This record gives sequence, C-alpha cells and structure tokens, in this order.
Amino acid sequence: MLSLWSYTNICFAVSMAVLCGTVLLGGVEPQRGRRIVMRVLIGYAGLEAALCLYALWQRQWLTAALSAVFVLLVYALNRWVRVVHAGLDRLDEAMAARGDLTIVELANGKKFYAHGPAQCSSAPCCIHNPSEHALNEAPYWWRSDLGLMERLCEHGMGHPDPDSLAHIRRAGGDPEGGLGIHACDGCCHAPASLSTVASD
Repeated sequence: MLSLWSYTNICFAVSMAVLCGTVLLGGVEPQRGRRIVMRVLIGYAGLEAALCLYALWQRQWLTAALSAVFVLLVYALNRWVRVVHAGLDRLDEAMAARGDLTIVELANGKKFYAHGPAQCSSAPCCIHNPSEHALNEAPYWWRSDLGLMERLCEHGMGHPDPDSLAHIRRAGGDPEGGLGIHACDGCCHAPASLSTVASD
C-alpha cells in the first residue's frame, strides 16, 4: 500500500513539474495555466482522500495518516493558488485602467492580455491600430501554439491577422513564411467593404 501511495505522489509531482514548466515557458497562457493547476490540485486531493479511506480500511495507519496530511497540504496549496489568481486578475484590471495593459475578449469569451496603447508603435497593430483588411472587425482568436492572433470569419474559420503576422515578421519571426498558410475559405481575401464580419 505504501508503494502505491509513493507511486501516486511521484506521478503527481512529475505532472505538476511538467505543467508548471509548460506555463513558465509560455506553452499555456498564465491565466489558463493557473486554472489548470487548480483543477489538478482538486483532482489530486480527491485521489489522496480515496487512498486515505482505502488505507484505513486496510488498517494501514501510517499510509492513512500520510494521505490525510497530503490532503490538507493540497487543500491549503489550492487555496493559495486561488488567492494568487484573484490577486493577479485585480492587478491586470488595474494595469488596464492605467493604460499599461489591454484586455481583449476573444471569440470564445476568454480574455487575452496585450500591451497597452503607450507601448504600441506607429506600425499597424491588430489590437490598437488595425489596418484596412477584410476581417479587421472580426472576432479575435489567439493561437498560443503559434504566438499569432487570428480573426474568425462568419464561417468559424481562423485567418491570420495580417497586422499580427507583419509584427512577427518585423521581429525576425517566421523566416520560412509558413505562418500565413492556413485553411482558407476566401473571407480574408474579400474586399473590406464587401466582407461580412463575424459576430459572437
């Protein structure tokens, strides 16, 4: 029983390390990453509680005591993550009110945190100064796997925002020009005056 307990906690520690590393390296948006961490902690607490009950049934008192301690620790850690999450959300809102940050609502209702207007250059920006293109008023869709902002057309297809794509290329990204390749239904090539803008 103790080996099962040890194996479970080792798997949890490894999975949490991988998850936190992914968040820190930018593979997951920080806000979404914090929510995932909270869900993982809740699931782990439930698993530890089940192991504790099983250990009590088997009269493995030491394992039951260790599981109970871990349940309390995970609960405390989850509460701490929630407090930090709420505090960071308030900080983001304060920064947005000062103009240091821009909170953009994506097509799926989630929030995207972008630079503030003061940090924006004179070049076209998909957030603050979009250029004239067919989908410049369409809903935003952030591609975290590409680091690219897309626009959703009325058919629900994502098209790379030309201003976001131009910014990436000005910074030296996309040397092979592959970011602009996408499954296209023609909406991003239609004249801006004739395009039908998607709505939520």
